[in-house]
Amino acid sequence: MTTLTVSVAAVVVSVLALLLKRNNAEYSFILAVSATAMALIYLSGYIIETVDVIKEIFSKTSISMSYLVILLKCVGISFISEFASDCSKDAGQVALSSIVLTSGRISVLICALPLFTELLSMVSELCGG
Repeated sequence: MTTLTVSVAAVVVSVLALLLKRNNAEYSFILAVSATAMALIYLSGYIIETVDVIKEIFSKTSISMSYLVILLKCVGISFISEFASDCSKDAGQVALSSIVLTSGRISVLICALPLFTELLSMVSELCGG
């Protein structure tokens, strides 16, 4: 039901934004950004439920919870940078959009460095080094 609700709302807002774009392009942009923010707020309950399930899975295994924190940070960075990039594209700022995505990718890489370090040490131990 969630996908259907968000999809129908997105189509309705898209049509309204197209109608507004003819006369007031800035209002069209504001409408699209506002609708996206409202959709994220609507989905936040489902996101929290999903994170709780993932936490439960991690707690039942021997995997450290610090890895979950890193994973969630990387996902959050990805969502935020994608949203900001799309907003920049909608505003006609393609170069700015690209740099936002690049910044997000670099941030994810930096955030995930502890995982890479741990993976390399595990491989090293398995290889007897």
